[in-house]
Amino acid sequence: MNGIIVGSDQTLEWALPWWWERYRQWNTFPVAFIDLGLSYEKKKWCRERGKLIPLRVVDFAENPAPDMKKQWECEAGLQFVEARNAWFKKPLACLQSPFAKTLWIDVDCEVKAPLTPLFEYASHFAMALEQNPYLAQYPLYNSGVIAFRNNHPLLQCWAEWCYLKNKTFRGDQEVFSHMIGERNIRIDELPPIYNWSRRSEERSDAAILHWHGYHGKFIIRTQRVFTK
Repeated sequence: MNGIIVGSDQTLEWALPWWWERYRQWNTFPVAFIDLGLSYEKKKWCRERGKLIPLRVVDFAENPAPDMKKQWECEAGLQFVEARNAWFKKPLACLQSPFAKTLWIDVDCEVKAPLTPLFEYASHFAMALEQNPYLAQYPLYNSGVIAFRNNHPLLQCWAEWCYLKNKTFRGDQEVFSHMIGERNIRIDELPPIYNWSRRSEERSDAAILHWHGYHGKFIIRTQRVFTK
């Protein structure tokens, strides 16, 4: 069975109804919600719409050095330190997928089209390249949308790197990009329309629009949600 997983804790659970409304306009694939620390209310909300899978892992993201923290706050917003606790759990969350082929989709990603073609990339492991790269040493991939087969070995390696090396990296996708760069691992690349950055020019054919960052979350809050 093919399916979707999405994960959240209390810091971003307010966006789940927005995500769900847009996803259900176009798709009927089953959804598993990974509980990274949801409130009781949102746990119940998730169970009513799909499978709720708890991830019982304590926060392990270490505080970065002061100079790095200041730089990353300028790039990602003042709330990024709190958000990192969930970011680095992403590969662990992906390992909980109950599906043979899975699409991970960030809760700040707006689904705007059927996702059936995207499962063609889930036979192995695939991400889209970052459209606004800020990493020079290796190509940077954006982990907002991931297509993968169940228990792909890259997930375990990525989870280990996130646990051991998070202090020196801004987020999970930087860890991933360094990992595959150092090991010379090649992955499949998703077409950019399946993880289109809000900072790029508008594209009418964008299947998934990624409202990343503080400004993206502000835009999400301004959009009316009709479902409860």
